[in-house]
Amino acid sequence: MDVLFIDIDGVLNTYSQLSANEEWKNLERTELNIDENKVKLLSKIVQSAEIKLIMHSGWRFFYDDSMNPIFRESEELSRIFCRNGIIVSGKTPDHSTEEIRQNRKFSLVKAEEIKIWLMQHPDCEHYLIIDDLDLHDDDLKQQQIQPDPAVGLTEYDVDRAIMYFSECKNK
Repeated sequence: MDVLFIDIDGVLNTYSQLSANEEWKNLERTELNIDENKVKLLSKIVQSAEIKLIMHSGWRFFYDDSMNPIFRESEELSRIFCRNGIIVSGKTPDHSTEEIRQNRKFSLVKAEEIKIWLMQHPDCEHYLIIDDLDLHDDDLKQQQIQPDPAVGLTEYDVDRAIMYFSECKNK
C-alpha cells in the first residue's frame, strides 16, 4: 500500500492574504477558504497512482474516526474532495497536548503522529508527506514535499509526487 499524508492549511489554501503568520494563528475559522484549484492538483496525484490519502492536518479534528464530517467546514471540504474524485481513507492519531493545542504548535508532534500511523500500518510500503510545516524530523523530511504556505500546492509539487509514486511502482 502506498500512502500520501496530506495537510490542508498552507497546502490547499494559502496564508498569502495575511500580513503575518501570527495573524493566521489567531484567526478564527469562519469560512472554508479552500482553493479548489489546489484540490484539483491534489486530485492529479490521487488519480495517477493507487494511493491511500491520510489526513494529518488539524482539519482531522473536524471528522470522526470513520472520516465522516462533523462540522460545516468539514462537510464542505468533503464535498469539494468528492467533486474531484478524492477519498480520504483515514487520519493520523492525535498526540497533541493542551499546550500544543493552545499555542497551535502542531508541527511539534506531526512527525510522531505519522510515525505511529506507519507502525500501526506495516502494509504501507511507500509514503509521501505534503505539508508546508517543518516536521522537525530528518527521516520524514526525505519523504516530504513542503509547499510554500504563501503559494500552496503547485504543479511542480504534483509532478514530484507523481514521479515518486511512479518510481516506487516500477521497482
